[in-house]
Amino acid sequence: MKRKAVLALLFIIILCSCSSGPLSTGKFFFASLNGKIFDFDNLPCSGVLVTVNNSIKVKSDINGRFLIPSLAKGTHKFVLAKEGYEILEFSFDFLNENQVLWIKMLSLDQLIRQIEAKFDGKEWDEAEKLIKRAQKIKPEDSVVIYLTSILYIHYEKYENALEMLLEIIKSGEEEAIVYLTIADIYQYNLEDPAKALEYLKKYVSIKYDETVNKRLEKLRSSLEPQEESQ
Repeated sequence: MKRKAVLALLFIIILCSCSSGPLSTGKFFFASLNGKIFDFDNLPCSGVLVTVNNSIKVKSDINGRFLIPSLAKGTHKFVLAKEGYEILEFSFDFLNENQVLWIKMLSLDQLIRQIEAKFDGKEWDEAEKLIKRAQKIKPEDSVVIYLTSILYIHYEKYENALEMLLEIIKSGEEEAIVYLTIADIYQYNLEDPAKALEYLKKYVSIKYDETVNKRLEKLRSSLEPQEESQ
């Protein structure tokens, strides 16, 4: 669940002409197409599988470069795929033999940073759209699941949020923030202080926090008379 943070919006495809050779007259039938792939931190993406017209397949090298040899003039369908990144599909008009294809791909980490930024800006609808994109990349990712739970809380779908958070716990992850978020839901939204106390105890067993510890003691004190009367 620990990740760095950042952002960018949709993928960008930039088509340009190479200045290293003479311009084509446009009268060609086949030519090599060079391309380079970056992520949204402007770092090269290696190991990207580039598929053209469902048949030609190449991979980008350590510098994000790839070469499609002997590509026919005309329109071609490109699909780019790499684990942990959004699948990218687009059509490209290869009309000049000096064209170079520059592509940006968005990783799951970078998408998560966009979601966090949307949360910070209270842009909930945009955050929801981004979460759906993140779910397509890796639905079982604990951070994606956690962010989904936060969205559910915003929409007051507390049972759905609990389901998401408990899913993270069942996966074996011991993240203090998950227990604290569950405690918040029980105490402030579902008005179940006993359940809130249960998860606050689990939180402080993982991470000591003076503020949370005081909250736990206050909650425990409020429940003691009820426990004695029972």
